[in-house]
Amino acid sequence: MRLQLLLALCLAAVSPAFGQSAAPAADAPSDPHALLAAALPFYAFNDATLKPWHLKASYQLYDLKGNPTEKGTWEYWWASPKVNRMSWTRKGVEHTRWTTADGSSYYKDSGAPLKYFEGNLTSYLFYPLPFRTLLDSKGNELGIKTVGNGAQTRTCVSATDPFQIPGTFNTPPVPDVYCFDPPTKALLTVHKEIFTTGYGQIVKTQGRYLARQVVVFAGKIAAFSFNAEEPDFIEATDPALTPAADSAARVDSSKQITEGQPGILMGHLLKNTPPEYPISSKEQGEQGVVILEARIGKDGKIKDLDAVAAPSLPLANAAINAVKSWTYSPYLLNGQPVEVETTINVVFTLGH
Repeated sequence: MRLQLLLALCLAAVSPAFGQSAAPAADAPSDPHALLAAALPFYAFNDATLKPWHLKASYQLYDLKGNPTEKGTWEYWWASPKVNRMSWTRKGVEHTRWTTADGSSYYKDSGAPLKYFEGNLTSYLFYPLPFRTLLDSKGNELGIKTVGNGAQTRTCVSATDPFQIPGTFNTPPVPDVYCFDPPTKALLTVHKEIFTTGYGQIVKTQGRYLARQVVVFAGKIAAFSFNAEEPDFIEATDPALTPAADSAARVDSSKQITEGQPGILMGHLLKNTPPEYPISSKEQGEQGVVILEARIGKDGKIKDLDAVAAPSLPLANAAINAVKSWTYSPYLLNGQPVEVETTINVVFTLGH
């Protein structure tokens, strides 16, 4: 009961009311490009000027109903823009990734593959802002709005994602929204697709903002949360940065490819089966977005498929049953077919 209450309070804190406009803060930029440009340096965690550092965090996974399931520990070692290590550990699962100064990549895995939110943990912490390409491009539509009042005032930027997801079924374009504290330019919330990410206990380390508490909601349902310890300094020669003797070199670069990665020629949906709306879901008025994590093979067929977030289990199962038979033209890297990891949105709307 205490956990549910805590999450409810966090949700109230991270969901700004866009209907409540306030007078812009005196030092709040009125240009969305200017605000993003001002905030980006505070999230440059891969800058060569930084001293080597280490961070440890504990995280909580949840099921599609928002019930807590497994807990895990994540650690990150950083020595330079080319040298780092990440390790995930939870019951029966261990994954470690090293990158070395010569550009090589090594891994050591045991147990089940990482789940969607585990794999995206570094993005929530170190890369929460839009790609630089969005800021530099004049073809994307950005907007800005000040919401809230008093101490709750936030300046929010709405941004069109430059990488559109092919294969999205029945999904209208919805901009991402990034909300900042006007005086400090610290990121407080991100609204992306159906996810709301709230950042709390923000500390400043080496001139960068680090949120020690992060909560992700899918709609109003808890999806992922983690708490980070205070970062500490390490030596660039820390033994943890040396790949383990029994680690394997990452020779198949396709295993690291995600949709939207530079250099990828996106595939196109060739065959799709519309999902069947479950009768029980219609009777109970269940609707909304099902987000699926998928791996598309070199042949364009769906290989792995899992529900990341959904309004209900019946809708999640209906989406999986439909999407598992979809076929794409292969994604290409340097003209060669590759496997990619992507997300697919399936929207269920009553009355349509």
